[in-house]
Amino acid sequence: MFTLPCLIPVIALTFADASFLPDSPPPPRAPSQSDLSLKGNTSFSLPSAPAQFDLSLKLDAPLLGASAIMWGASILVARGHSGPVATGAGSGVWSVDRIALGRTSASQALGSDVIRDALLIGVPLGLTVANWDGSSRSLLPAFLVGESIFASFAINELTKSFVNRPRPYTYAQGIASGDGRRSFYSGHTTVAFAAVTSGAYLLHELYPDSSAPLWLGALGLLGAASVGVLRVTSGKHFPSDVAVGAAAGVGIGWAVPWLHKRRRNWGLTIGVNQIGVAGTF
Repeated sequence: MFTLPCLIPVIALTFADASFLPDSPPPPRAPSQSDLSLKGNTSFSLPSAPAQFDLSLKLDAPLLGASAIMWGASILVARGHSGPVATGAGSGVWSVDRIALGRTSASQALGSDVIRDALLIGVPLGLTVANWDGSSRSLLPAFLVGESIFASFAINELTKSFVNRPRPYTYAQGIASGDGRRSFYSGHTTVAFAAVTSGAYLLHELYPDSSAPLWLGALGLLGAASVGVLRVTSGKHFPSDVAVGAAAGVGIGWAVPWLHKRRRNWGLTIGVNQIGVAGTF
């Protein structure tokens, strides 16, 4: 399930110019202005300034390196846990998960693939188009989404390799082997939610006065939730697999761009003139 968006961090760094690389200083940004008028009625206006995001070797090298190591380790661990195991009749399955037992649907599994891939490609591509100004820094939002996807993917792969939970469809056969032992937790769901969450967070921070991040985020979450539902109805995952995958995706999808957010240094300067009071923040 290693798709093109997981390669975005590598592609972005390959074609980046000096303004995008971690070692270059961030471009200067003029402070936002606020006017405070005291003419009988007090009015206060503070326009929202877009957030700034930066790369850092101290952050990105360990993050990408750890993700790559976990992905590689998952391949090695999986080789030793791919043999057939008996699933039984499902009596040990949690009651909330029994709705998925014995289900199988190739068409619904394909549907989950299509929606997942649309989100993994569409979210970083849409952010790049919306943020494009001709410079390689326009790729930064897509880079952060790709980094979120890659981290989610790597953690999920390693978890699956250790847990070895049989998929729901294997209970109808009575035996699980290979990919049939990789149910916990849902990889499709976690990368879908990671892409949507990181994309919505970045849109909100970059365009704080726009309503677009709200409805685009809601649409994206609906798509990610559809992936989770289809993974259950196709017999690929239990509801608990999907719930954990969604929670992990949301957490990682928020944490990765948040860690790259430039922290503001707040200051206050107030001057008094004949008209009123002017403040610079």
